[in-house]
Amino acid sequence: MVTSNFVFIFVLLFLLICLLNYTSRLNSLASRVVGKMDTLNALLTEPEMNISADTFFLYRAYVEHSRDGVSIRLLSINLCVDEGTAIEGVTGGQQLLLHGRPVEGTCPWIWAPGCLYNSYVFDGTLKNDMAISDKITLSRGDKQVTVPLSQVPRRTKGTLSFCVPPIYWFTDWTRLIFALEMWKAQGVYRVLVYYHSSSQYVRNVLLHYQREGFVVIVPWPSLPHNSFVDPNLSLYRLAHSLAHNDCMLRLDTEFGAVIDVDEIIVPRNGTLLSLVRERFEDESVGALSFSHRSLRLNPPLAAQNFSFETLDFSGVENATEFELEGPSKVIFRTDAVDLQATHDVRKYRSTSMTLKVPAADAVLLHHRYNHVTGEKPKRVNLLPSTTLVEDLHKALVNRTNSIFTEGADFHYNTQKVLGICLKPWRESQHYCKTPLSSCRSVMLPLENWHFVRSNNDFYLL
Repeated sequence: MVTSNFVFIFVLLFLLICLLNYTSRLNSLASRVVGKMDTLNALLTEPEMNISADTFFLYRAYVEHSRDGVSIRLLSINLCVDEGTAIEGVTGGQQLLLHGRPVEGTCPWIWAPGCLYNSYVFDGTLKNDMAISDKITLSRGDKQVTVPLSQVPRRTKGTLSFCVPPIYWFTDWTRLIFALEMWKAQGVYRVLVYYHSSSQYVRNVLLHYQREGFVVIVPWPSLPHNSFVDPNLSLYRLAHSLAHNDCMLRLDTEFGAVIDVDEIIVPRNGTLLSLVRERFEDESVGALSFSHRSLRLNPPLAAQNFSFETLDFSGVENATEFELEGPSKVIFRTDAVDLQATHDVRKYRSTSMTLKVPAADAVLLHHRYNHVTGEKPKRVNLLPSTTLVEDLHKALVNRTNSIFTEGADFHYNTQKVLGICLKPWRESQHYCKTPLSSCRSVMLPLENWHFVRSNNDFYLL
């Protein structure tokens, strides 16, 4: 009997030691991956949500006053629904129906037919604006939720802002600083960055520019989920097209663009802002389309063997472009757009047209490390004069040193690993690119990641 008790106690102690060791290792991993964060990490266990497969995930509701009346737009992520599906709404005692449309034109989206969840807008109009509340109560069957109403701002004439689609697993802070300083030098008023996850270095850069007022960080978390339903497993790239259209509704500038951190639009003569103002003098123009070229800086911003001490951004004074097939990007007149896509205007509100800007006048320069250099690269001036390019060079160095007073690191291979993981997404991810869940296991150990939390940014209907 004594022997049996001894064995039992020994086994119990052994299991306790194993448990403590496992907990210690788990905490160590969390410390290494999570690091110091100012928000709760998405990796941590979240409360179970009351979600079913047909739940509508409502992101925001907007109210807009115009000469045509008062309109309300609801942004949603949900399963495909029948054409004509409507959500009932009540605000200020007035009832309305909000009719749904898929943002990408079809549901499922032709480009990613494997995605079950898609981006939708639901639109409705009010008879008058005498009694509009600051919120709207929405109903669908026996479900009901109240959502705040956000006012679409008035747009300041002659100004330009950029929308950066949701960034995730992003680490290249050198490219981010280059883009922000370049856009600022071109006359961009403000940059809205939709943010899911990044290295802490990237987060520090964004916070620095946000304090100055040039950047607005818009949290773009994963969708709420529970043990049985996780829409994130079948949602294309964090519903980036919904972010495009949310940004368009937030802009307080006459002109806007959806542009990635590795893209700049460069006129052959003059500034970008002056070109935009000139081409949009024609009231029938709703957007300007810029053809794609590849950009190479020599030396590159960051290379395989990165060293903060040798980072000097001198490549901006030796930039070349070469022809490489790729999609265009547009700068749009904000008030003219009904639905915005990644590379063009999906639908205009009226009879506006898209004007293609000749490559002899301006081009979209795409700055990617994995682009293969073309046969005939040619020198390109990033800004209208040598003096302005030199000023850009100095600004990049000074800004980097002011943000990272004790230096910073950059792991070149992290973005490379992500690219390898995502490349076969049609085959490996069932025709639905899901970079968070599909690449999580390979990405987590690589960096000190920062995530946003998902619970308070969506309303469930």
